[in-house]
Amino acid sequence: MSGLPQQPSIFGGEMHRLSALTDGVFSIVMTLMVFNISLPKDRPSGNLTMALLGLWASFLAYGISFGLVGIYWSAHHSMFRFIQRTSHELVWLNIVFLAFVALVPFSTTLLAAHHSEPVALIVYGGSLILIGLSLLPLWWHATVGGRLVQRDLPVAVVRYGRSRILVGIIGYGLATVLALCNTEMSFILFALVPLMYIVPPIQRAWLGFYGLGSTPGAPESPRDAGGDSSSSSPKIPE
Repeated sequence: MSGLPQQPSIFGGEMHRLSALTDGVFSIVMTLMVFNISLPKDRPSGNLTMALLGLWASFLAYGISFGLVGIYWSAHHSMFRFIQRTSHELVWLNIVFLAFVALVPFSTTLLAAHHSEPVALIVYGGSLILIGLSLLPLWWHATVGGRLVQRDLPVAVVRYGRSRILVGIIGYGLATVLALCNTEMSFILFALVPLMYIVPPIQRAWLGFYGLGSTPGAPESPRDAGGDSSSSSPKIPE
């Protein structure tokens, strides 16, 4: 039963330890990104304003990446509100996911320093694609056949979660390919894709497409929602 505490297993682990590791990695990654913004040590004295304006690419890359990492943290947090048990496979899929997340500070620094070069944009996009490609099997493993989630989890919730991952992979893939012919448009597309996950009207439309309620919060079970799950639209976190 979903309400019972998870029993210890040599093949899995405790949910709170997995979440704590994930939160720790994300917090370090988000902190490291700002450390890469600094004025050149050999800059001429005076005219600090121009020197700061010269860092526009660093600040833009930082803003885009910080938002992206925040989106992936939110997605992971939302998934684990439905995932109620762990497994050996889930633990290692999560570690692979975190390994690619940890690459973001490097790819962000590369993007800021060489934003007009296709290779930098390709490396940046590749790191984001790998994050999505590692998150997709994690969600699939947890939800297929109700393996690690409640058995009556609506199919719409599973599809909604999968669609959000796939849209990111496709969006960043297009931005990466675009870098081969137009680096400026590629940079712009990298900045626009995260808005699909942040702008409230887009979120409501996305939820509505799958027939899901727009109120954040996922009950532990249909009974916790105060009624039969079939009588109302499921509510999931945005």
